[in-house]
Amino acid sequence: MTHTTDAPPHATAKAWRRFTSKTVATATHTIWLGALADDGYGRFHDPDYTDDALPAELRCGTVRVSRWLWWAHYGPLPAHTVVLHRCDLPICVRLDHLATGSQRDNLLMAAHRDRIARTTFTGQRTDHADTRGPAGQSHAIRNAVRQALTTGTTDPHQLTTIINAVITLGDRYANQLTLFDI
Repeated sequence: MTHTTDAPPHATAKAWRRFTSKTVATATHTIWLGALADDGYGRFHDPDYTDDALPAELRCGTVRVSRWLWWAHYGPLPAHTVVLHRCDLPICVRLDHLATGSQRDNLLMAAHRDRIARTTFTGQRTDHADTRGPAGQSHAIRNAVRQALTTGTTDPHQLTTIINAVITLGDRYANQLTLFDI
């Protein structure tokens, strides 16, 4: 597990320790091992969390982990600002894989990468979205990483190999032969 002692400027040391105790760094991602919501994104509770995007009476301190991490480092996000995952993994909380933007930016990025599930009139899917959906993918990755950790696997490169294998299981084109050798 990742254990960083220095809390970011907007987080308490206690919240930062709790947060980092629920993550594991791999060679390519930082994976959230804590609670997941129905949409596959991690959730974290911090009673000190403040968010300008919600009226005070609706703030409960439970937030997406990517949003909490951004807030912990950079402060409250303006209304209508979302945290984007550049790596396409909702379960990843590696800070340099995150960016801010609008929901429109988020959807355009997903469309550009062909990550929005869509079907033809015959019912066939024609996209590169994970066949399990974001929640299924996140649960599969989290379970595989947890299992690896219980068997003593902590090497970041081995964990990346495990994650890539889990991602491949949800890729309908993983076994697709190429038309040309490049």
